[in-house]
Amino acid sequence: MLPVMPDEDSLVVIASYLRPEEAGMLRGLLESAGIAAVVRDDVLSAINPFLQPIIGGVKLAVRASDVERAREIIHSAGVLPGNPSDEPVDIPEEEWSRRPEPQEPGAPVRSLRPWPRRAAIAAPFVLVLALALLRCAVGAAER
Repeated sequence: MLPVMPDEDSLVVIASYLRPEEAGMLRGLLESAGIAAVVRDDVLSAINPFLQPIIGGVKLAVRASDVERAREIIHSAGVLPGNPSDEPVDIPEEEWSRRPEPQEPGAPVRSLRPWPRRAAIAAPFVLVLALALLRCAVGAAER
């Protein structure tokens, strides 16, 4: 039996076992290069992440005519590992265990206490809740 060659417009899965975020990032990368890409099983994986190993995670598919170019783009971006025969990259411990560098004076500093912002966001909800409870109490007193 002769092998079946895919049609030029048929979709071919080029990456699987992805998280929805990874697949979306890769799709954007390919689309920015002019390659139409489709993400499959992202909704099911997002709804029930325990099904990801069973369904093979989220899949990224492109047209059969774009497979080689898409794989080159993804591999050159360093997003997915290359061939299994490639040597793993060894990251020295001092790289992944070092402390963040101190910020320069005058650089914007992130607020260490976010409670004022949270209080401002929560205030309208607390006010509506208080008014609803007050209305319930007044209604119960009238009965």
